[in-house]
Amino acid sequence: MDKFLVVPFFIPHAGCPFTCVFCDQRKISGVKHAMSPVSVAPVVKKYLQTVKEIPAKVEAAFFGGNFTGLPLEEQKRWLEAAAELKRAGIITGIRLSTRPDFIDETKARLLNEYGVTAVELGVQSLDEDVLEKSYRGHTAADTSKATETLRKYGFEIIYQLMLGLPGDNARTARTTALKTICSRPDGVRIYPALILKGTTLACWYEKGIYRPWSLEETVEIGSQWFALFSLYGIRIIRMGLQASENLTLENDLLAGPYHPAYGELVESRLFLKQLTEIFCLAGCPPGKTVVMFNPRDISKVVGQRKENLAHLKERFPHSEIGLANDPGIPAGDLALIYGWKRLFLSRKEFLEKYRIKENEFFGEKGVNPCI
Repeated sequence: MDKFLVVPFFIPHAGCPFTCVFCDQRKISGVKHAMSPVSVAPVVKKYLQTVKEIPAKVEAAFFGGNFTGLPLEEQKRWLEAAAELKRAGIITGIRLSTRPDFIDETKARLLNEYGVTAVELGVQSLDEDVLEKSYRGHTAADTSKATETLRKYGFEIIYQLMLGLPGDNARTARTTALKTICSRPDGVRIYPALILKGTTLACWYEKGIYRPWSLEETVEIGSQWFALFSLYGIRIIRMGLQASENLTLENDLLAGPYHPAYGELVESRLFLKQLTEIFCLAGCPPGKTVVMFNPRDISKVVGQRKENLAHLKERFPHSEIGLANDPGIPAGDLALIYGWKRLFLSRKEFLEKYRIKENEFFGEKGVNPCI
């Protein structure tokens, strides 16, 4: 996948008539003051000056609020500021985030006229009970309708999803994942539900009404989502919130499964499952056994605080496990050398095996439920 640069503009909570139980966009983004359309050109140009090599794809992105819920004239001012840069060849695309229930033919047509290339939908969940308990104000059907409308105009469609909202569990998370596959967005962002001070969730947490997921739960279910979306070709753009000073227990974060390297933990968990699979396929080989992987994957193979390595040594005590990186092995793939044998397990092959084993998660007999 080609590298691309996103120049973000945060418009916290603007255009949104709802206050979801988890929501405080200013605290999530770390931005206290909203920007204005006149700042778009100078900010983009200054941003590009800091980049050593400008990639082929550069986008201006309007995040943090409900963009298509803004007053029409305000939407046009933001869009025109970005469109002018696109016409000048300074940027190649325009990205924005909005709610599923604020997309219709008229709004999609307007975005298309101004050259918007990607729309990110604040889906959060596709389970009706979770949506209702989170005060989202929209349904899963709204997401399906918005997706169909956006696809007609050729937009790149990204789903923003959350794990651990009120009412969420392994079953409802599976529902969200499978319905996401059926809708075929181009990509997803995955965020753990956090409790920020001053939100409804904070009040519920202090009263004992709501219990946040543990980091372990969030990593485990996140790894299942990662596997599932990867198997069906849905890009995972980001996992976890951007680290910022306010997301600490001393500042705005009250509780919840926040980790600055959440995405790394999720990928590492998937590698642990893949490592376990390749050792089992090799017959739990005794003696010297060398795990080989792409150099880019070393931290995810070893695991944080070498947890994956420790788990393997406990699970396979008769194997003397060594590690070696090999640039010739594609990222995500693994090889095992034991005795005179070499066993290769690609990520794709592993995901196919994993799908069949995890019938409960992937659907009956591992079949795509959309077919």
